[in-house]
Amino acid sequence: MFNIILLRFSVILASNKHAMSLTCLDDSGPRFAPLPGETVGLLVLDQSLLGDMEGRVGPKAAAAFVNGSQSFRWIYIQAKEDPDAEEMSFGVGKEGEVQKRFKCVLLATRDRLKAQGFTKSFHLARMQINAGDGSAKEESFVATSIQRLDDSKEYSWKPDDVIREVKSRAGKHFVALQADIKKSIEVARESVANGRQPTGPEESYMTLTLRWIAKEERLRVQVDFRTANGIYVVGQGVEGPKAAPSRTGTQFGVIGGIVFEVAKEGRIEQMNTMKLTPFTKELAPPPASTRPLP
Repeated sequence: MFNIILLRFSVILASNKHAMSLTCLDDSGPRFAPLPGETVGLLVLDQSLLGDMEGRVGPKAAAAFVNGSQSFRWIYIQAKEDPDAEEMSFGVGKEGEVQKRFKCVLLATRDRLKAQGFTKSFHLARMQINAGDGSAKEESFVATSIQRLDDSKEYSWKPDDVIREVKSRAGKHFVALQADIKKSIEVARESVANGRQPTGPEESYMTLTLRWIAKEERLRVQVDFRTANGIYVVGQGVEGPKAAPSRTGTQFGVIGGIVFEVAKEGRIEQMNTMKLTPFTKELAPPPASTRPLP
């Protein structure tokens, strides 16, 4: 089994290069709630987005399921003809008091789901959970049936298109805030600089947190902006001359954001902005290497 935290995508904006990766909301660990026997959620299939997170590693090709404000779950599917399939147990009931065994199951991946029409990075899907018995507070379950819902009579929109539009609007909002962002960064810098100049580089990030609110049948996308600079001391790194350099010192910057509410019809009906807030942070030295001496 694999551990993971709430789904969040990070787009690095510095140097005009965009790279997308998976990051976490906080350090409190993954959070799960029981799932009913059948539910709708967001299916994520872009394997480039499912990588390392806070030391918790998941397979790059795996599919993930987002439901409510919980951490996302790994999905298993039945594959009776596949020689690699295994017999596995999954907890059902609110507390996992019963273990239900399934024969011939495999981790769901983009390639394995492609034949069922799931070809985009994001899909809305209705899933039967553990043969209708639901899931306990666990990080994975068996999807004994998966029905694609986006671009259908029930949900006529495509999550891929809506999320692309959200990112476009958020990017324009971020650009429009540049003057205010610079003022807020200066406020943060003055609180810690004591006459010292920033060493840089200044870095900006835009992160998207996706949540499918099942009871309201809506998609909520929270976009957080973060621009930071600092007065850093750059070290060699703890794993030898080829390691990435480490940074210690004082970091300062500004955070803000915007929340998009997407209705069942796929219409972006609300955009709630969050106040820009200056911050400062002390970057501690990395832990010493545990590599044995030669």
